[in-house]
Amino acid sequence: MISSRIGEKPGPIDLFLNPISAATAPRRSYGPRRLALQQIVGSFADCLLKHDASMMAKFVGCKIIHLLSNVGHANPPRMGHRNFPLRSHMDAVCEASKLLGPELTSIGCGLIALMDDLDWYRGQSGAYASVNFADGHAHAILVGPGGLEERSDVRMGVTLLAPYTRFPDHWLTYSRVILPISQGEFRIETGEWQRVEPGSLQFHPTGHPIAIRCTSKPFLALWAQKLSV
Repeated sequence: MISSRIGEKPGPIDLFLNPISAATAPRRSYGPRRLALQQIVGSFADCLLKHDASMMAKFVGCKIIHLLSNVGHANPPRMGHRNFPLRSHMDAVCEASKLLGPELTSIGCGLIALMDDLDWYRGQSGAYASVNFADGHAHAILVGPGGLEERSDVRMGVTLLAPYTRFPDHWLTYSRVILPISQGEFRIETGEWQRVEPGSLQFHPTGHPIAIRCTSKPFLALWAQKLSV
């Protein structure tokens, strides 16, 4: 089961944002960060230290990691998505990540450990989305509002696209650092489509429309945003 946003006006807004309401807000508690989540955060930090990461990806990403050195409130697992319809694609990408180096292996294993506890949701559609977009994508928040770790300064999540899915053009509410776990393609504004490889950190600022697509294999990305000024 994946929750959807209903009653929102379509448009080129940030389609990654998760729908949260006071009625569904989980109980929060203090405690150590879950081991699998810390594993993902630590491996994301390791990727930022690689020499081929762009300066802006490193600059924003390191600010995010610094904030994540302080642990937020723990939200209880949702335990409501055992029949996650895109699970086979998620499993395939995470299994393939084991051949892509220690950082992506660690992130893939961490995501598999957390998959059933995440609150998977769909974003709304928009301009140029593929016909299979509604059923061919899902997001989940690891850290941030409504995530496994509740906090207001950082949002870290994952996005999964089924094969031959095109994410609609959208604008970012906050600049985003994206770490592809599998191969995909990005386009900024009306430029050419650029293929991105697993582990190649991407930085996308606000103010520019972005689109994502994949072909015969699913696309999975870990992404993070700094929400505080």
